[in-house]
Amino acid sequence: NDFKCYIDSKSPNCSWIPVNPSTKVDVSYRYHGEKEEGFKGVQKCADAYWSHGRGGCFLKANSFLPVLVVAESPTGIASFEAKLVIGVTELSVKEEEGYLSLAWSLPAVGQMCTWTYCLWYKECNKDIPPQCYDIKGNDTKTIPYKKCCEYKIQYNLTTTAHCPKVTSDNSKVTSYGNTMPCIQTNMVAIVLPILFCFCVFLSIYCFNRNKDILCPKIPNHFEIKSLIRDKKPQTGIVMPEPVENTESVIAIPNKCLYEA
Repeated sequence: NDFKCYIDSKSPNCSWIPVNPSTKVDVSYRYHGEKEEGFKGVQKCADAYWSHGRGGCFLKANSFLPVLVVAESPTGIASFEAKLVIGVTELSVKEEEGYLSLAWSLPAVGQMCTWTYCLWYKECNKDIPPQCYDIKGNDTKTIPYKKCCEYKIQYNLTTTAHCPKVTSDNSKVTSYGNTMPCIQTNMVAIVLPILFCFCVFLSIYCFNRNKDILCPKIPNHFEIKSLIRDKKPQTGIVMPEPVENTESVIAIPNKCLYEA
């Protein structure tokens, strides 16, 4: 199961998952095509190994051609065309005026081919539908970019119809961007209005408590006239107060005050 050959090295590496790990499998192969390699006959897959639950071996030559495989075991024989695989190429990400520019290094094989890159990513933890681009040579692609988002990008690639079918495994996640600056900005945007409202409320409260001092009441013109009239000194004729007339009498005993 899952028989595939990595062809982006000098010695192509084929591996598979055996149905029965205890059963020995002998693998032979030949290249298929119009070139000379296709007519050399069947060769044995060399240097067999076992690693991480997969059996494997190495092809003797590297050719960008389909590989026809014959797998033999004591219980049977099977022939099929091997799946050709390359490692994912390296992705570089660059920010350009509201976009992310994506560029990939050239594959180790098939550099004259057009490759289809299928890209899927998360924007602020939101899944964006996959997008596929045909890229040849050093072509780049752009995706919209939001500064407040972290991007998590994955991709794979495969050849177009004009070249032998070669695919890659899915890439590891490439992260770009940081949410911390925007989180801080959002916090400021939330806290500042709250502080402003609190300050306004406190100002109104303090004003109401001290409004008689800060804004004393101004009397109207009638009150001003009355105040002036009450404090103005009176002028004119002063009426004398009535005084009672009194006479002094001296009493002498045994003496009449009036004698004939």
